[in-house]
Amino acid sequence: MGMGMKAWFEGLRGKFSEKGSPPSSEDPPLPGDGSPEDPDPFPPPTAPPTVAAEAPGASGGVLGALFQRRRREDRSRRRWARGKALILVVLLGGGLLWVLFRPREEALPGPDLRRATPLDEMLYAPLGVPLVTMAYRDLVTQGVRQTVPWFPGARELRASGDVEQFSARGMDVLFLKVSGDLFPLALRVTGKERAVKWGLRPGTDRRDVARRLGAPQRASEDVWAYDDSWGSEVCFYFQGDRVWAVEWHYPPGLRLP
Repeated sequence: MGMGMKAWFEGLRGKFSEKGSPPSSEDPPLPGDGSPEDPDPFPPPTAPPTVAAEAPGASGGVLGALFQRRRREDRSRRRWARGKALILVVLLGGGLLWVLFRPREEALPGPDLRRATPLDEMLYAPLGVPLVTMAYRDLVTQGVRQTVPWFPGARELRASGDVEQFSARGMDVLFLKVSGDLFPLALRVTGKERAVKWGLRPGTDRRDVARRLGAPQRASEDVWAYDDSWGSEVCFYFQGDRVWAVEWHYPPGLRLP
C-alpha cells in the first residue's frame, strides 16, 4: 500500500512539472488573483462630476445687469402685446355690437325720383330744375320780400317767424326757414314768360294739361288738382279753357329730392 501512494504522488509531481510548478506563497501575486493590491478590472460606473451653475447676476457684473435688463424688457414687451391684443378685441367686439344693435334712425319722408313720372317731375322740378338746387333759389330770391300773404295759412305761418315770402316777375314763392336754409312751401306762377315744366305755363290749353299729366285727382270747372302720396300738390287755375295760374303746395318737413 505504501508503494501505491508513493507512485501516485510521483505521478502527480510529474504532471506539475510539465505544466509548471504551482504558485507558492512567496511568489508575487498575479494580476486578477483577488489580492487587495490588485485593481478591479471592471470598476463600477461613477456619476460625472457636477458643476454648479452660477447665476448670471450673482457676480454682480455688467453681463448680469444686462441680462436682467433684457429679461425685464422682454416681460414688458409681452405684457404690452397682450394689452394691445385685448384692446383690439374689445374695439372689434364693440363695433360689431354697435352695428348689430345701433338705433335705427327713421328716414325723412320724401319721394324717390329715380323712376320719376311726368307728375313727379312737374311737382319737384316745377321750373325745370330741382326744388333744392341753388339755380331754383336764385330764380325765386331775385324778387322782393313781400309782407302780404297770398297762400292760405301763410298769415299764421308768418306770425311764427319761420317763413319768408318773395315775389318776382309773375311768380310768388313762400319759403319755410329751417336752420338757416329755405325750403319752399308754396309756389305760384302767373306770368306767361315763366318757363314751367312740360311747357304748362299760364296760357296753356286745358287739353295740353290732360295730355301731359292725365286726368286730375280732383277737378272742377275752374281748378284741376294733381297730388302724390307725400302730400305735394299742383293746381291749375282756368279761365275758360286756358290756364291763368299754376300753384304748387308742399307739406312742411318733406324731404325734397
